[in-house]
Amino acid sequence: MRIRHVEKSRYRIYLQKAREFHDEMVDALTNERWNAAGLNGIHCLITSCDALTVYFLGKRSASQRHEDVIKLINELDIDDKTKRDRLGQALSILQPKTRVEYEGELFTEKEAHTMAKRVERFYAWARGLLSG
Repeated sequence: MRIRHVEKSRYRIYLQKAREFHDEMVDALTNERWNAAGLNGIHCLITSCDALTVYFLGKRSASQRHEDVIKLINELDIDDKTKRDRLGQALSILQPKTRVEYEGELFTEKEAHTMAKRVERFYAWARGLLSG
């Protein structure tokens, strides 16, 4: 897996991006833009992962496969009982990315809402780890 070393203090930049993607996801859900909600949710997850790995490891994934970021999250030396659940959520959030973004499929309303719930949990978990 390709990685980039990043100064740990730059985690705030990735967290800010995650917040903006999160806010756009919420706005898109409110306005029934399911594809925008889903894709912003995916990008919220990715940048939340980047914030975590930069903060704890000083690196982030530079892989073409977004799923590789999960390997880095798994390396985090944190004492958190929900880490395994969050990794599963992250994988489920990433799964539709290629299908929707590159293969011309659309998010359904149900998919967008399900994804948003998972993104909310992961994003809240990441923010909690980074504020402690």
